[in-house]
Amino acid sequence: MSEFEATSEPHRSRVTPRETPSGVAAGTLILTTLGKLPAEALRAGDRVIDANGVTHVVRGVRRLSCNGPLVRIHAGALASSMPTSDLLVGPAQRISITCPQMQLMFGRAAGLALARDLLGCGADPVAAPHRLDMIGIRCGAPAILWANGTPVLCPGRASTPAPRTNGEVRNDNQ
Repeated sequence: MSEFEATSEPHRSRVTPRETPSGVAAGTLILTTLGKLPAEALRAGDRVIDANGVTHVVRGVRRLSCNGPLVRIHAGALASSMPTSDLLVGPAQRISITCPQMQLMFGRAAGLALARDLLGCGADPVAAPHRLDMIGIRCGAPAILWANGTPVLCPGRASTPAPRTNGEVRNDNQ
């Protein structure tokens, strides 16, 4: 069973073991108007750049301390330079993929895939060796942001996960 722990620090959120985290690990570089910044350095009011080059204002940053299951997407697994370096994300993090690998894995040329559905396709399950901060970025509306050179979905202000959309795919062959 995975373990997630609340802390007394007000900038961290409480989750239960049944929740599957999304978000990126602390240290992941997010593209902003000031350049690439570590996800944990972002604050409300900062400006991030989405995959279409549109600027979004960060409305909030959620920090979770966990040692539960995570997914490591290896550098270059999704394209020759995507991600630019290993990307550590929660299993429920949605990744935007538009490449031949997407066609091979899911039968579609483009879409959103859950990180856990990429296992065995350039991604491996990992357990955090120690408590690790996972960072969830919230903009005013859903946005596909650059994280270590990989487009990842950052939900809007909704406090509950968005339902699957028609463009989202799942690899049920595992």
